[in-house]
Amino acid sequence: MHDLIQEMGWNIIRTEFPDNPGKWSKLWDPSDVYRAFTMKKGMKNVEAIFLNLSRSKQLQFSTKVFAKMKRLRLLKIYGMDYCGSMNKEYKIILHEDFQFPSQQLRYLHWKGYPLKSLPSNVHGENLVVLKMMDNNIKQLWQGNKV
Repeated sequence: MHDLIQEMGWNIIRTEFPDNPGKWSKLWDPSDVYRAFTMKKGMKNVEAIFLNLSRSKQLQFSTKVFAKMKRLRLLKIYGMDYCGSMNKEYKIILHEDFQFPSQQLRYLHWKGYPLKSLPSNVHGENLVVLKMMDNNIKQLWQGNKV
């Protein structure tokens, strides 16, 4: 997509609710993602999150915030390079009982996923793309899955 068209789309989304990014359909700017997650208001319209970790603050994702995102179809968390260091610094903090919100999730790209397994509510039948690079996953999920 041409950069100008993409920027025009972003401006259209921003003008709908300029002070409340939790009401936007797409979140892409790290500062807006941070504001939306800390405000904990709205979030029911969010369909896509693109989060570049190289430009973001540390965030804590809670199941409560994600539970409001019933329409989330695309989650892309990327851009964290470790530059040869053995110490991985995770900018996203997840509790062990973290759950993804939506059965609508089609695209999951998460570089540096910090937990040892995927949440038990992840149903793979709707996923079209699953990219999990540089992660801590030891097993896909807890318990048995069909």
